[in-house]
Amino acid sequence: MVIGPVQEGNVHKLYKVAAINPQAAKQYEIAVIEKQLVPGDLARDRLFRKADYCASTVKNATELETYAAQEALQLYEVQVGKNDEQVGPLTQARELVRWLYNDAAVGHVSPVFELDNEYVVAVMTNHVPPGTAPLVQVRDEIALKVRNNHKADAIMAELQQLSGTTLEEKAIQYGHGARLLEVKKLRFEDDTLPGAGMARQAVGTAFALQPGAQATVADDNGVLVVEAVAKNMVAALEDVTTHQQSLRQLAKIKQPYDVLQALEALAQIKDHRHKFY
Repeated sequence: MVIGPVQEGNVHKLYKVAAINPQAAKQYEIAVIEKQLVPGDLARDRLFRKADYCASTVKNATELETYAAQEALQLYEVQVGKNDEQVGPLTQARELVRWLYNDAAVGHVSPVFELDNEYVVAVMTNHVPPGTAPLVQVRDEIALKVRNNHKADAIMAELQQLSGTTLEEKAIQYGHGARLLEVKKLRFEDDTLPGAGMARQAVGTAFALQPGAQATVADDNGVLVVEAVAKNMVAALEDVTTHQQSLRQLAKIKQPYDVLQALEALAQIKDHRHKFY
């Protein structure tokens, strides 16, 4: 029996059941034919002409949005830093970044770029000068942080009303949304917790606790009640000579770079390398 073709991204596959294991009814031997679709020269030429027509006729961002809607093209709006190599889904986009920081102006349409095996036309819609960003540009980000802070305050207030003393009791009393997580061999340099994501404050708090003590922390991805179960204290080294030598060697290697950074700061040198690479 042949199954397919099944499309997975830009790959089409045909599956055939070649054999069935008589001793295990749910075990099969599968044969797979895989064919990847690669655009030919005629298709690439047609797409380039289409992109070149877009770049030569579109005059601003509004016209680009209209053209993309008419032609069912993908349109992305992204912020681009001077040292970025990735722009949206494009992973090798330095050529586009150089255009933005060398030749572009607000409202200008770019020529056609061939990036990541795709033809790209861009429009510079805004230029953010150095310094504090205007409120209109960061309003959504600030609003999200404010909402999260209010949610954290409400959760922490509710946790204070619980009568349970153990984490298990508190999780049951709090109800929906509470999870019990156990982390073994937590290290001081860790900044994430399995199941909780980024949790730098929780990790730092955990190392300040004595075994059996608890603390409630509002962290990046939620509110955590942290309890230290045990601590394995490392014995002090009797001989630190090896570590001293290692630190001295590291400082010696870094010294030229640190001196250069200090000289650049004192001379108020502006780095424009992003315009050339």
